[in-house]
Amino acid sequence: MGKESLLRRMLATQAWVDQRKLQTGFLGREDHDKLEKALGLLVESQLFIDDTAGISLAEMRPRRGGSSKTPAASTSSWWTTCN
Repeated sequence: MGKESLLRRMLATQAWVDQRKLQTGFLGREDHDKLEKALGLLVESQLFIDDTAGISLAEMRPRRGGSSKTPAASTSSWWTTCN
């Protein structure tokens, strides 16, 4: 699963919004409000997602938090492209 799919699932789950609504864009005002709050929580969690295929634990350790992109920038850009 790619990082965009994972982020979409996490966002829908945190906001208690149907994933189909999120994917198709048929969201009500209440859903938008829930998603904004959930996105804020995810950004604050400073979660980094590395979707490199076939990576071992030994290769993953040096990458912890070493991303040049901030979580806020990556999730905000994703949210902008979805709207």
